[in-house]
Amino acid sequence: MYNDMNVRFGYEASHVMDVIDACGELLLKNSLISNEYIDSMKHTLEKFGPYMVLIKDVALFHGV
Repeated sequence: MYNDMNVRFGYEASHVMDVIDACGELLLKNSLISNEYIDSMKHTLEKFGPYMVLIKDVALFHGV
């Protein structure tokens, strides 16, 4: 699933949910996920907190 078309650098957002939307749009555009998966990523963040943030400005969002 990883390739240059699925990664975005230098993205700035005022809220983490905006970042999830932007990540999801990249994957949707490449037919790798559905809209439901974007909702799942948001739900996972709300339920378990920001453990997906690896270091400052780097996160690996996922759903279930």
